[in-house]
Amino acid sequence: MYGQKSKYKQFNNTLSLVVSPAEETGIGIKYTYKIIYCSASRGSYKLPDSGLLDDHYKLSAGYVKQFNIDRMIKTSNFYSFGLSYHYYGRTYYKTLAIDTDELFPVSFEIGAGARLGRMSGMFVFDPMKWECSICFGISF
Repeated sequence: MYGQKSKYKQFNNTLSLVVSPAEETGIGIKYTYKIIYCSASRGSYKLPDSGLLDDHYKLSAGYVKQFNIDRMIKTSNFYSFGLSYHYYGRTYYKTLAIDTDELFPVSFEIGAGARLGRMSGMFVFDPMKWECSICFGISF
């Protein structure tokens, strides 16, 4: 009816745990507020020539767009696009054949995810570094 408040409460904040299980073994945290997000993570980055970059720090910020919002069952889908800054600490490698493009400190990431009630899940991919992250979050 017109003038009645909706029983659906929109959650504008989401706090997520970021896990990087593939080439980079790391863990981090991500905060999303309405249409923007920021994240920070730390891990070890494995190089293709059996090297290791220890103390890899990553800071990201970007835009989140929601679509297909179903207010009856409290679900929505979303995608994201953002920029990342990488800082590499100690390096351990057998040869000096490291591609400088792979160590460039700035890259971008794209992601897609879904929210069901207060729970959300997201997959984020960085095509320049060829690394992925999985985010599990709760909205409040």
